[in-house]
Amino acid sequence: MKKQLQLILTTVDCQDKAEQLAELLIKSGQAGCVTVSPEQTAFYRWRGKLEKNQEYQLTIKTAETNLPQVKQLMLEQHPYDCPELLVIPVTDSSDQYSSWLLDSLTDSAQSRQP
Repeated sequence: MKKQLQLILTTVDCQDKAEQLAELLIKSGQAGCVTVSPEQTAFYRWRGKLEKNQEYQLTIKTAETNLPQVKQLMLEQHPYDCPELLVIPVTDSSDQYSSWLLDSLTDSAQSRQP
């Protein structure tokens, strides 16, 4: 059975923390790729108050089988009290990319390019 690829979205308030989380996910083999998007403005309600803050979004690429470990790592390392962890199943991708991503999860010591 083919492993289901997943995207996980989260945000943090500083680029250094975003890069730290990305490196931790890659080095631990829990993600094959993490994209850190440039600073964005987020509007949300927190504890009854309208908030406006600058955040960096991480797009974490992994497999469904890694979700529990990724969630645990994020809950332990994420700077927010209530981190955004949105999981999006990937319904299709190129065979070449899927193979590379899945291989990178089991062999994080090898440096490869998609």
